[in-house]
Amino acid sequence: MRFLVPVLLVLAAAFAVPAAACTIPPPPPMTAEEKAALALQKDREFVERVRSAVLVLEVQALTTSGANVSKAKFRILKVLRGDARTGAKLKLRTVDQSLCGAGGVERGERGIIYVTVDQPDLFNGFLSDHHLALLAEAGVVPEIR
Repeated sequence: MRFLVPVLLVLAAAFAVPAAACTIPPPPPMTAEEKAALALQKDREFVERVRSAVLVLEVQALTTSGANVSKAKFRILKVLRGDARTGAKLKLRTVDQSLCGAGGVERGERGIIYVTVDQPDLFNGFLSDHHLALLAEAGVVPEIR
């Protein structure tokens, strides 16, 4: 019996499958037209998600976020949409990319974010130039230069 437990532990470790925190299955093969249609659909969904957001803000990180799930403080530099005060501070949860989140922030980083009703304390990442152009084209935010 004394030898059985270590043997079982070794066998369990040998056949254990490492769990990935954020495993996304590969997409099926697509034609160029299907890829373009999917990209357009994702862009439209993104615009609608931000259109329903309560805030769109230009912010600067006041603290560096930690690993995995943590919080970071931000200062509002400019309100692009919603009811917030320039200069106010907010604390948002950051979720590491390995856990399917937007990732962390470094102190001093600045960018534009959106805040949703269903997750008002979640950092969704800084918006890319592509996303900002989509939002300006849709009239969700003013054009940003």
